[in-house]
Amino acid sequence: FATALEAYGDSVGSFYAAEQGDIFAHPAIRKLVQQLRKENIAGAAQSSWGPGICIPSCSAEHAQWITSMIPPAIDGTPLAVTVCEPMNVGATLMTISPESGSGVRA
Repeated sequence: FATALEAYGDSVGSFYAAEQGDIFAHPAIRKLVQQLRKENIAGAAQSSWGPGICIPSCSAEHAQWITSMIPPAIDGTPLAVTVCEPMNVGATLMTISPESGSGVRA
């Protein structure tokens, strides 16, 4: 999964590289991803225009190890890390009755 996500991210980033300067929008993120890839950490993909990236992990322990490989800053640019879990459940579809007055359909 991580390798496929990385390939997808690189492909999409290549499309926008002329506008954003490279596959990754921010120079610090470019450098971080290079460092992580040298450590065989796969899966870094930029969210939309960036500069945020995501990196999947296979466990909480793996996520903590990846986090430990990310420095607090690169070239004076502070880096923040957030570890989160997927919902890991299917979608829930609901239809709210017109009588409820909410007008919301999910």
